[in-house]
Amino acid sequence: MKESYEKISPTAKLVAYLRTFSDIPYAKEIADESESEKAFRELTEESAKSMVRLAPYWEARYKGTNQVLTKHGITQILEIAAGLSPRGLERPEIRKSFM
Repeated sequence: MKESYEKISPTAKLVAYLRTFSDIPYAKEIADESESEKAFRELTEESAKSMVRLAPYWEARYKGTNQVLTKHGITQILEIAAGLSPRGLERPEIRKSFM
């Protein structure tokens, strides 16, 4: 495993892997970089198929949060213990606030 990702929790990697089944921007790149499929396989073993059924839940949660942020014009976000969220990469209005 890459040294910079060894402190990321296995559950954060599990969710990162499940996001690859969606159209969330950067989800696949983040999952690949953090080797989250490997963590997913190690955590789920025989229950992998049933866990993949949860992918739409994680997608809906992510997109629902984005809708609330957009509706209220929120452009500054601090995600604490958010795992491997692509939100900062995806939302250009948020990226601009850091530049």
